[in-house]
Amino acid sequence: MDEMNIILLVILGASLLLFFDLWKKQREMKRLTTIDNQEMKLEKKKSKKLLSNEFFYFESLKRRINLYFQFKKNKEKAKVYFYGILIIELVIFVAFILWNKPIFAIAFPLTLHVSAIKALDLLSLSIHHYLQKEMPYAIKHLIKVMSKTSDLKTIMYETSTNLNQPLRGLFFDISRKMISDKPEKVLEEFAEEIDNIWFYAFTFLMISYKEQSKKSDIITNLTTLADMLDKEMYLREKAITDKKFVTIMNYALAFIGAVLFAVNMIFNFEHAYPFFFENLTGMVALLFGIWAIIGTIIVNLMMTSQVD
Repeated sequence: MDEMNIILLVILGASLLLFFDLWKKQREMKRLTTIDNQEMKLEKKKSKKLLSNEFFYFESLKRRINLYFQFKKNKEKAKVYFYGILIIELVIFVAFILWNKPIFAIAFPLTLHVSAIKALDLLSLSIHHYLQKEMPYAIKHLIKVMSKTSDLKTIMYETSTNLNQPLRGLFFDISRKMISDKPEKVLEEFAEEIDNIWFYAFTFLMISYKEQSKKSDIITNLTTLADMLDKEMYLREKAITDKKFVTIMNYALAFIGAVLFAVNMIFNFEHAYPFFFENLTGMVALLFGIWAIIGTIIVNLMMTSQVD
């Protein structure tokens, strides 16, 4: 059954090469679709601010989990996920220490930790994506309110009552601050705080409405903005749908690799166990195989993620 070990190594190697190839294509696609250099600089500045937190093993995971549950109703599950992952890592660490496998005791929990952080990054709904998804709905309600009143504070407040969090709170805060401050200043401050191109467009239209534009023109422009947002979301979701066949193939390859490894361990245990769990080359090959499978899952999440 030595041939089975060779076949398994070839499959693991192929999985790893596929992962790096898909990763490079994903990075190239992201580079080509990035057209705003200033936005890139802003993201780098934000990354530097977060850099200090990245070195804290527990804090980094906790922050990702909190972001994942940011727009979900069952936020209390964040603690369950956080401590659950840490307990699993501890159990794996202790198990391999008792098994006298220090390399696996370090590598497996660390792999799980890093993979969980990356997966949560990709599965979390960013504020930019949330705004882009919910703004058409908010604009349609705002247009209805505009047909009844011309007071901008009332328009923002009445619109907020029909929205979900955090957009509800955002619109409510805008209306509240407009009581004691100029509406133009309030809108500009919130646009800078959110730093989203679609919200900039929205606030520009609302400022124009406050200054000199006709209500009918603003309503027309707001309707156009809502249609653009809907179209953008449709194209994004369509692109994700088009990638589903590739992601299915990737998952199938990862699954086949895992099944072959299990079959090899069952029917070739006498030779496979010493090779993968006692031989340094075999242990490295096993780790690379696991990383390749996890990498395939991460790349698939990158391909189907709607996070900006």
